[in-house]
Amino acid sequence: MTLFVTILIIFVLTIAGVISNHVITARNLDMIRRLRSEQQKLSLGREEAAERVSDLRRREKMLRIQLNDIEKGLPPIDLGFMTQEAVQTGQEGAADYSDMLEKPAKIARGENAVLESLVRGRRITPAQLQKARDYKTQTGSEYGLEDVLVMLGYLRKEDLEVARRRFGA
Repeated sequence: MTLFVTILIIFVLTIAGVISNHVITARNLDMIRRLRSEQQKLSLGREEAAERVSDLRRREKMLRIQLNDIEKGLPPIDLGFMTQEAVQTGQEGAADYSDMLEKPAKIARGENAVLESLVRGRRITPAQLQKARDYKTQTGSEYGLEDVLVMLGYLRKEDLEVARRRFGA
């Protein structure tokens, strides 16, 4: 009988140990899940903060460009659309635009200057410009290339008007 009781006690203690171990493991797994979730949230927060800092730096560049414009006596241009695109694409549109401002004499007046400014300002891509040219050629459209870009949805009408005002076209 003592042997039976001893075996029974060992069995009960073994089962209790297994259950206890299972509970501890479950708690540890739950804690690991919570910590990983918190780590992921912190990582996303860090990425969002880095994006905000990058966006603020781009906006600062654009404001400097606007100030430079005003100091040179050039009409101010709304760069808000560039900020939004720069954020969406992660590209530094202001760098190309500032380069263009430093060399305005090299840019001819008229449609070519407007189109060049739109490409440099990253409002349209060179591929979109080529597609618009191809479309205009294939269809024999009587509309200007700038208007074709708007019709194809590559360019907003407001952005085209800003570029046209900039170059007096």
